[in-house]
Amino acid sequence: MSLTASLNTALSGLQVNQNLMRLVSNNIANVNTAGYTKKTADLSAIYLNDIGGGVQIDQIRRIVDDYLVKQINTQTSAVSAAETLSGFYTRLQDLFGTPEENSSISGLMNTLRTAFEQLATDPQQSVNQFTAVTSAVDVANTLNSISTTLQAFRNEVDRQIGVSVDTVNKRLVELDKLNDDIVRNTTLGLPLGDLLDKRDVALQEIAKEMDVKWFIRDNGAVYVMTGSNYTLLDNDPHPIGFSSPTGVSKGTVYPGGFSAIEIEDVFPDITTLIKSGNMKSLIDLRDSILPGLQEQIDQLTSTMAEEINRQHASAMPIPGLKVFTGATEFTAADLLDPANPASVPLTAYTNPTSGLAEYGTIQFAIIDSSGNAVGDALRVNLDEFETQMEAYIAGFVGPFDYQVTLGDVVNMINGAYAATPPGGTPVPPTPAGWPGGVPWPPSPALVMPSSGSDIAGLTNLSGNTTTGAFSGGTFARVVNGHLEIGLPASSPYGLAIDDSDTTFAVAGESRPSTFNYLLELNNLYVIDPEALSAGQNIKVRDDIVADPSKLGRAYLTSVERTVGDPTTEEWYVGRGDGAGARAMADAFESQYLFDAEGNLPASNQRMTEYAASIIQMNARGASDASTSLEFIQNLKVELETRQGQVSGVNIDEELAYLISIQNAYSASARIVSTVNELFDDLMMLIN
Repeated sequence: MSLTASLNTALSGLQVNQNLMRLVSNNIANVNTAGYTKKTADLSAIYLNDIGGGVQIDQIRRIVDDYLVKQINTQTSAVSAAETLSGFYTRLQDLFGTPEENSSISGLMNTLRTAFEQLATDPQQSVNQFTAVTSAVDVANTLNSISTTLQAFRNEVDRQIGVSVDTVNKRLVELDKLNDDIVRNTTLGLPLGDLLDKRDVALQEIAKEMDVKWFIRDNGAVYVMTGSNYTLLDNDPHPIGFSSPTGVSKGTVYPGGFSAIEIEDVFPDITTLIKSGNMKSLIDLRDSILPGLQEQIDQLTSTMAEEINRQHASAMPIPGLKVFTGATEFTAADLLDPANPASVPLTAYTNPTSGLAEYGTIQFAIIDSSGNAVGDALRVNLDEFETQMEAYIAGFVGPFDYQVTLGDVVNMINGAYAATPPGGTPVPPTPAGWPGGVPWPPSPALVMPSSGSDIAGLTNLSGNTTTGAFSGGTFARVVNGHLEIGLPASSPYGLAIDDSDTTFAVAGESRPSTFNYLLELNNLYVIDPEALSAGQNIKVRDDIVADPSKLGRAYLTSVERTVGDPTTEEWYVGRGDGAGARAMADAFESQYLFDAEGNLPASNQRMTEYAASIIQMNARGASDASTSLEFIQNLKVELETRQGQVSGVNIDEELAYLISIQNAYSASARIVSTVNELFDDLMMLIN
């Protein structure tokens, strides 16, 4: 071998070992770099005319197991989904608290029950009245807060979906650029390892957000699809389109209110096709988990408001209320004649035992500051009234099936059916459907068998000491479908109603309703019937919050000073009567049917038990999410450990290799030095 050939061979060794040293140095420098894989060089001998001529680097390649990479990406999607779900469940636990906490909704409802019990013990104690109202407000405020926060969570989640979509789109653009670089380097025979590492990192970032799959083309470019096989990247990226609404409420739902997740030029909507990753959990939270919780809260709210209002409706404060304003609004379909607000029909409840349709009896009384009635109470047996009205009409036109209406109740209170109507009271409008040829109003006045008297109205029975609150001296009226009964604001008296014996039928309900509850004349809790969320809308009636003494707690009742002599009957609202408050407390002891909502099955439970069930089921969801996350994370760590064993940089191995390179480099350098000396000797001989 010539000296020149020997020199070239040694120089190739120096050059290759320099490159190997740089390769090892880069491996060691990136030992802690996420996504970096160990790089190694494939060497081959150089032959000139079948004679060894040195060494060369064929390629720099990375050590990687592509199957493990895909497994890790799949697990990355699962971990990301579990982390998102677990994180929100933790926040939901903070929102709901635990059942034993007084600040939780179940704890606050127990506090309200206790407050009603204390009020029942001493109903005139202002502290007890204030405590009961404050507790009722606390429950409503907490339900408002939970509902508002749940919708805020949905808004936040939807915006996070937008962030997730942006992340995917950015990574697709990055992958498209990497594809160009990889194809170019492949064509030119340049190193690919670092580009492939960057590609793996970008793919893993996409996998965090959603389930994806990919394959490598012959030219080295990657083709990316969703888990449901819709293209995200081929020759060009196909960005995902998504936008968030300006505001989110219970009525904001997918599809419709929330934007679809769409792949441009590929598929119109992949929202329901995303099966893993951060995006999947966010969609589940927005469209299923959080709405389910809202439905549970709304059902609890509606049940609590309904049951407490049922009891509070018949309970009176002392000295009653100046004005009862019904919250129930009747639609045109509920009116016998939509043009006549006095014709709202009332339907008697059919007693399942007797099979008879019965209205029951209702009493109205004007009471003073001591709770005693001013004059007599107006007692009306509605079943007798119906019978007498049918008999009256039959005397003119023959048998007639009469429908008792809200207008009849208004006329009774105002004295329109009395033998001597109050002076100045306008003649009420003729009811819709009133048969022609029959005098209106009835004349002579209707006489009730149970009392032996006509329906005199409040003014006559109170001794004309109190005028009506509304125009024409009337006590009652129907305005736009709402009933109002009241006294002048300047009156020293209040109005009390005993409707505990009334039984009206309500569409869709199997149990009867009292008159006050049917018309929502004395609700404690108020929920706008147009509200999308009962939990977000519920509040305690404003006048009761402003004046807790208006909280109902006793019943209008009577006693006959001479037993059997109705002329000696005296009406009053007892100052020590806490029966109404006791009934509201007892409402928490009854069981109610709760429909299946969210992850809670249908059940018969007390209200506090259902509230606790919401909290416990949420806690269970948090526990399950945490357990699942731990398991999935451990599996991912195991896969990453295996990948590290294959692709990771081992410093000890690299240092050992570095010594080998150093020795090889030194040997090659020694050859160069030796050849150089030989050249010097040769030159001396020539000279």
